Amino acid sequence: MIKRLGVSEARPNLTKIMQEAYYKNTRYILERNGIPMAIILGVEECKELFEDFQDLQDMLEALKAPKEEWLDYDEYRKERLANVPGEVSKES
Repeated sequence: MIKRLGVSEARPNLTKIMQEAYYKNTRYILERNGIPMAIILGVEECKELFEDFQDLQDMLEALKAPKEEWLDYDEYRKERLANVPGEVSKES
């Protein structure tokens, strides 16, 4: 859920806002004179967003690699399974 608050309304309720962001995953947009200025969200949600962003950056970098560097999926899978103890790779 996203709630919009003016800074003057948020200031006296900051403890409650922080608790709702942390425990209930409520997001807040803080506004000054009706203009969005900042966002408050829980730390865990923020970490997840940063991780998702990093994953997207990694995928974009991988897509930029020349196709000659791309591995065939079957080759990749065989290499990965060869290094897993107790796993038997099946020849196709």
